[in-house]
Amino acid sequence: MKKLIDIATLIAAMGMTLTLCACSNNSDSGSTPTPAQEKYVIKVAQGVTGGTVTASAEQADAGTAITLTNTPNIGYIFNKYAVCAADGTAIKVQDSKFTMPQKNVIVAAFFTAQDYTVTFNANNGSETPATATQTFKAGESKDLTGIHELGEGFTKIVGGKTYYFVGWSTNSNAKDIKGCEYGDGALYTGNQDIILYAVWIKDPVNDITISPSENGKVSSNASGADKDCEITLTITPETGYKLNTLKVTAEGDEPVEVSGTGNTRTFIMPDKNVTVSATFIADEFTIATTPCQNGVIMTHKTAKCDEEVWLFLLPHDGYKAEEPVITAADGTKISPYKSFGIWTFKMPGQNVTISANFVPAN
Repeated sequence: MKKLIDIATLIAAMGMTLTLCACSNNSDSGSTPTPAQEKYVIKVAQGVTGGTVTASAEQADAGTAITLTNTPNIGYIFNKYAVCAADGTAIKVQDSKFTMPQKNVIVAAFFTAQDYTVTFNANNGSETPATATQTFKAGESKDLTGIHELGEGFTKIVGGKTYYFVGWSTNSNAKDIKGCEYGDGALYTGNQDIILYAVWIKDPVNDITISPSENGKVSSNASGADKDCEITLTITPETGYKLNTLKVTAEGDEPVEVSGTGNTRTFIMPDKNVTVSATFIADEFTIATTPCQNGVIMTHKTAKCDEEVWLFLLPHDGYKAEEPVITAADGTKISPYKSFGIWTFKMPGQNVTISANFVPAN
């Protein structure tokens, strides 16, 4: 029985509220139908990460064969079905079909994110071309492995002359900075198996150094470049933050002009090493309140991510306030806490709406 309860608990943990009720076929005479005459509800749990599921009917008589169809999202594969009756009893699914019991049922499907592989190829950067790999889940975003982490095989010396690594390309014939699609350690989102080829240039280049920053990061499409090459910077703030300052400085504390807006900026490489630095600040989000009867909500109009937000619920005479409902823009409910008559919650990295219910005090 524990296993059956676990299945029902698992579906409930998916964040859905499922209200099931059997349809009634009671006639005007008040007679009670037999089980064979009653149709039972098939409730499909949606919102599951990785795909959707449909059933061949929304209601069915007991004993009816119900067919399930799953549709994985891109990057996911179907794992299994879970069907349970409203009382938690597990229903066997075989060949994507189950037999309708004399109960309402809940249907869910589970999907597994596929693994995608990034293969780093030294692109003749050593006597025996070196390769290394990095694994990403579908939709997962993280930094590519840095060149310094890939081993000594990722170097290139020809005729005693050292070639300089400047970035990665999906084109094995890329010969210069313009052919680099990814800089060293750049952010990548797993969506397919790819091979990244090291891009080498034989002329001496100037280094591009990215200074560490808090609450966000900056990446470059190259770790070094010749004079007059255009360099692209990608800005990635953490949730709830935005870019405050971005500076590119050449050796000797010489400022370099940066162009562009938003999260992509460019600059022209001088004939010197450069350092890129950025600062990020908390972004402000709006706090909206819904119209209330028999009382008033008082609170801030905006707040920054992770900031403590207070609110007063002021009932009219003869009324009292129930716990406020705080909903983030993505639908997530935020639990407040109360101290000395004041409700407080921590601001998420998105807009919120507050509603309250005022009921008679007696």
